[in-house]
Amino acid sequence: MYKYLVIVFIISSVSIAQVPTQTEILKEGIKQYFKDAPYKTGEYVLARLGINHYGYYANNKRNGHHYVNDKSKSSFYQTLKSRQKRMIPSYDFAFPFLNDEESFQELLKVEFGLCAGVTWVLRNFNLLSFYRPDQEMLTDKANKQIIDDILSGKPRIIPGYKNLRHFLTNDSNLLYMKKHVIISWQQINSKILQSALIMSTVKRSQSIKETRKVINALSERLDMYHSPVIFMSKPNEKLFSKEQWIHVVQVHKIEKLSGYENYNIHIWDVNYHYPLSDQIIEIRNGEASYEYEKLAKFGELHFDKHFVGKAVKNLKKFCKKNIKDGVSICVNEPTYDDCTNYDDIKSQDQDIEIIEIEEL
Repeated sequence: MYKYLVIVFIISSVSIAQVPTQTEILKEGIKQYFKDAPYKTGEYVLARLGINHYGYYANNKRNGHHYVNDKSKSSFYQTLKSRQKRMIPSYDFAFPFLNDEESFQELLKVEFGLCAGVTWVLRNFNLLSFYRPDQEMLTDKANKQIIDDILSGKPRIIPGYKNLRHFLTNDSNLLYMKKHVIISWQQINSKILQSALIMSTVKRSQSIKETRKVINALSERLDMYHSPVIFMSKPNEKLFSKEQWIHVVQVHKIEKLSGYENYNIHIWDVNYHYPLSDQIIEIRNGEASYEYEKLAKFGELHFDKHFVGKAVKNLKKFCKKNIKDGVSICVNEPTYDDCTNYDDIKSQDQDIEIIEIEEL
């Protein structure tokens, strides 16, 4: 499969003046996008048509087929249902950093925000990670490989840690996760089709019919026990303006209210720490607003289903292989105390890395 090769940086030897800007890495990402286009066009088209792993997964759910695991006597969908708690904003499964300039200043000069990268990496890592604090911690190098695997769609067990917050008390893990955020932001925003579709929304408001269609699509995905990643945009007469913004978040609940086309869409906003990260997009009489500002449009990232479909396929295999006492660890994952008094885990592993991950 065609890969991105992305060079990332060593903190101890890079000054603020030397770090790249978002514009610079976006230009490199677009160059790579066009290089990959001949290899990926067919896959993009099939993903848009729903002819991929996600389409098969969704059709099986609609038709009542549940990928039953004979050994554990439990539905595969129980695995995804058990992941639901990771999709709801919490302290234990949130990043210790935000979508802001300060969090990434040692790696990147932030110009537009990294919400797409932060949201994408957070949702996917929570979906595919399984923690085992009763097992011995791995080396920093091994943990980096686990991060690479999970963010390319492969479920992995993380020994020695209770949850995401605990995992990122290790400085090496934290730095490497931030690098993946930057890479994911680059890849998402290098997708010309997705970017063009989103930017074209700012000059017009979404119709009630379009809003209803999005609500139905998101509700169906939530019913299949995973959290969709969506964008929202502010209306503006100009495509590019200082007042313009586009924000990417994940949805964890949709609440139908009384009245005509009234909903609350509960989201995880990476601009805030928990508990403020649990925010609401309000739909009133079919019109959407967020933080008291009217939205031009909100909707799914078109490649999100493709990743989820691949992750679901890999989860099915992973859960069948990891069975203890007749029960899949995916269904019977133990829970642990909240993170409060972790000892700082320092690392000397600060080498220059070349991260190789599959394209989104």
